[in-house]
Amino acid sequence: MTLSELATQYQEDRAALDATHPPHANVRVCRYCGRARGVWKAARFEGHVGCVVTPAFMQRVVEFYEAAPAFGHADVALALGVTPPIVRAWWNIAKGNPRP
Repeated sequence: MTLSELATQYQEDRAALDATHPPHANVRVCRYCGRARGVWKAARFEGHVGCVVTPAFMQRVVEFYEAAPAFGHADVALALGVTPPIVRAWWNIAKGNPRP
């Protein structure tokens, strides 16, 4: 798997989730799970970082790292258009460590 393939899968995953979860009127509620969330000024998503992609995509991120260990969180984040802490959070959630 290449970075561009991972980026395409990310876009498809986000589009599918966004199509099935309409936005809430209350921005303090996660769009995807309905639980309360904190709202940051520079928030990129309308939900928790663990809710904006499927567990299957998070597992693909882990598989990508295992197949291409030369890439870091910053490389993947740049390809996906997110920040490195978001990619690190997905990796931790998929590995069973939600709070590093």
